[in-house]
Amino acid sequence: MKIVAVVCNAVLLAFTGVVLVTDGWSSEPPYVALTFFLLLAPVVSSAVFLAGRRRDGWLALSPVPRLVAIGCNAALLAFSCWALVDSYPHPEESGYFAFVAVVLLVPVVSLAVLLHGAPRTQAQAG
Repeated sequence: MKIVAVVCNAVLLAFTGVVLVTDGWSSEPPYVALTFFLLLAPVVSSAVFLAGRRRDGWLALSPVPRLVAIGCNAALLAFSCWALVDSYPHPEESGYFAFVAVVLLVPVVSLAVLLHGAPRTQAQAG
């Protein structure tokens, strides 16, 4: 499931990059925060998922990166829901609903993987 989450996060990062290149940055502070979390959450989540595959290093062993990833994904989900309500009626651009679906799906998948349980240590696993 972690690999699926990493792929979803990569797709979100790519979609966000395309949107930023085509539409540019917003100047409104809530949308700047949304853009910040659209860029930060996939990177932090993927780093935590990939570090979890390794059993050494502070990123895999410390709970802090996992908590930061949970916070980023929760904030991304909250800002995304707010933006969806704030932008009603929705623009009739091609790809808008696909982007919204990815933006709402990825933090849910990431949170499900992150909250599935604390990583087990080798003593607990064996």
